[in-house]
Amino acid sequence: MYRSDRRWWIAVVLLTLTACSSKPEPEPVRVLGEAYAGPMTAVLRQDLSPRSPEVAQVQHGDKVELIDRRRRFFRVRAASGVIGWIDGRQLLNAKQLDQLRQLSETNKDAVAIGQATVYEALNLHNEPNRGSPSFTQIPEKGIVDVLGYRYAPRVPYQPPPLLVEKPAAPKAAKKKKGKSKDKDKEVEPPPPPPTPELPDDWEDLSQADSLAERTEVTPGKIDDWTLVRLTAGPQKGKSGWALSGMLVMAIPDEVAQYSEGHRIMAYWPLGTVDDEGTPKNHYLWATMSQKGQPFQFDGFRIFLYNHRRHRYEQAYREKNLEGFFPLDVVRPGRKPDYLSEFTVVTRKDGQKIARTFAFLGYRVVKLEEKPYVEAAAPAANQPAAATEAAPTAAPDAENRPWYKRLFH
Repeated sequence: MYRSDRRWWIAVVLLTLTACSSKPEPEPVRVLGEAYAGPMTAVLRQDLSPRSPEVAQVQHGDKVELIDRRRRFFRVRAASGVIGWIDGRQLLNAKQLDQLRQLSETNKDAVAIGQATVYEALNLHNEPNRGSPSFTQIPEKGIVDVLGYRYAPRVPYQPPPLLVEKPAAPKAAKKKKGKSKDKDKEVEPPPPPPTPELPDDWEDLSQADSLAERTEVTPGKIDDWTLVRLTAGPQKGKSGWALSGMLVMAIPDEVAQYSEGHRIMAYWPLGTVDDEGTPKNHYLWATMSQKGQPFQFDGFRIFLYNHRRHRYEQAYREKNLEGFFPLDVVRPGRKPDYLSEFTVVTRKDGQKIARTFAFLGYRVVKLEEKPYVEAAAPAANQPAAATEAAPTAAPDAENRPWYKRLFH
């Protein structure tokens, strides 16, 4: 009797320990769709409140499953199985993620129109909108390639829908009971009314997916954005949008001091000269004196470095222009004494013209002027192109410029 009681108690204890050690199975959920984390780091919370406890974190590009929705918030399940709430504006759909990758892929080999730096870390967005997800940052004092510019209205961020809502199936008409009427006695329905005319603003109405997504733009609320490409770090080669006002063009201060308050839109080195063992670049830059214009620069200047006086001096200037990128630069030029050639596209009397200049190292000469023919669409968001030609062989004594032959 004693042994049987003992065995019975041992069995009870083992069953109790087994029940305690087994983990409860996860609650089955219905998956509505999937999305991807937009910011560098997104927080999943236990409830909707922003003060709710944090349950997990997801990194940019991590896929999550959408299992519930309340207005703009979504209840999601991460790859680890953790479930939490997140603001839908911090999520990307598959199309947005692919567009962000395409932006970097398209501009990975695009020639920059200059470089810029930042005084403190600056967010990089996937769209030119302050509320769009910031997938990475430009580090403090980091250098980025400048690829282009865009003005965008300052409006609330309206992300594309994450869930595709299927239209409700039409209800089947109920058949009336009773005897069918004679077909000869059936009355034909009246003809449909004439189709109403389109409103005057039908083109604007068709821009948005729905009337609910249309947001009134307050006049004057315009942001200036710059498309940049990271040049260092784990995100090297990635492209994104940064607020232009937070960027500083990385042209040397001894040249930038002559900007006269104008914004330097782009700059290119035109050649080098030796200053007691230190190489110095000659520069071409394009500037803008006012914002919100339908062109991209209103002046350009050439600065050459005088190695005898150890300073930069202005060699050529034009202002009050309506200039457009691309501003092509070729180094060296077609002739031995051409350090570089550049082509400036401007508009006058409604027509665009292309003027080509040569920089000789001490002066600028105009080579040709002709109507500008729009080329095939360049890389996305790439406003300018510059080419670096292969160095040519040194000219022989008879073909050298006259001013060089005087001293040899």
